[in-house]
Amino acid sequence: MLEDRRLVLTLRGRALLVFGATSLLAAWITGNRELALAASLLCAPVGIDLVFKLGTLSSLHVHLGARRTEAGRTFSQIVEVSNRSARRTDHDIVVHEPATANYRGRSMIERLGPGEKVQVPLLGRSKQRSVVSERELVIETPYPFGFFRCRLRYRVSAELVTEPARIRLPVRVLPTVSGGEPEFRSNDLLGGASFYSLREHQLDEDARMVHALKSATTGTLVRKVLRGQLPRELGVVLDLRRPPGRPLTANKRFFEYCLSVAASLADVLYARGHQQYWVVLGVGERGTQRISTNHDRLDYLRDLSTVGPVEWGPFDRGAVESLRNCEGVYWIPAGGQVRNVDDLDFRAVVLGTNLEGASP
Repeated sequence: MLEDRRLVLTLRGRALLVFGATSLLAAWITGNRELALAASLLCAPVGIDLVFKLGTLSSLHVHLGARRTEAGRTFSQIVEVSNRSARRTDHDIVVHEPATANYRGRSMIERLGPGEKVQVPLLGRSKQRSVVSERELVIETPYPFGFFRCRLRYRVSAELVTEPARIRLPVRVLPTVSGGEPEFRSNDLLGGASFYSLREHQLDEDARMVHALKSATTGTLVRKVLRGQLPRELGVVLDLRRPPGRPLTANKRFFEYCLSVAASLADVLYARGHQQYWVVLGVGERGTQRISTNHDRLDYLRDLSTVGPVEWGPFDRGAVESLRNCEGVYWIPAGGQVRNVDDLDFRAVVLGTNLEGASP
């Protein structure tokens, strides 16, 4: 949807108009006709460029699809620009998105003829977590002389989900996943597990399940997956509550770091086929979620893209106690409160503190 259209005088146009106005003023003072002619010659191209720009880009249409990315990470997306005019041809079209554009985030179309449709890659980077339902695109052109820039601002219904940034989790904070224990519990009544498939081996996993012959053939480590096994059931508590007396705006860096830990942990556990049970403290009834499919994981990451710290309050102890039967429980104190971990009747591994220099 076209939201705004305007003509912007460029630096080149301003300089030429200054020279023209100076020459015209000098001609008026001195009565020199040659200076008046020079002023006319200087201002004429600006007027021609202005008249030409009146109908430029009047029939363009923009289409943009949905996109997911991580905070601070450069992404690429295809933008479709079509010319719905039956006669007019547009030249030197520049497309960019102001909210995510960087120094490489501008795409150029040299020529777009009548009825033509072009797809161009658009580079961008979203700096903060967010979920945006409408995005703003800007299309502009300096053609033909560049004294004016015709600028169109479009509002496009295309969702952009910016998830928390990912980090590399140290092996020492994942003892339940990669501490040398078997990755699955056997569910075979006969006591043996048959071969099911192969997948890429992660460097922090137990190397005893690596398929030696297949790894030698492919040149990369390949891991065996056996049939008749149940994945581990792991629980994670994400605490968004600020300690009593601490403002919500305090230590945003630690809060964002803990969300990065949560998103990275969800990816790691899903990649290994584990059943995840997440309890988010501070978001009410929707704080309990099970992640067993990729759709569940994407929904959870979308929720992480919009959460923020909340005021201190009592937590749902029943939801946390429901993780007692999990083989491992992680506690991520994003709000900075770690005292509740000692009140539990079962052991929980605290993540997010003393990692990469971050602390609450």
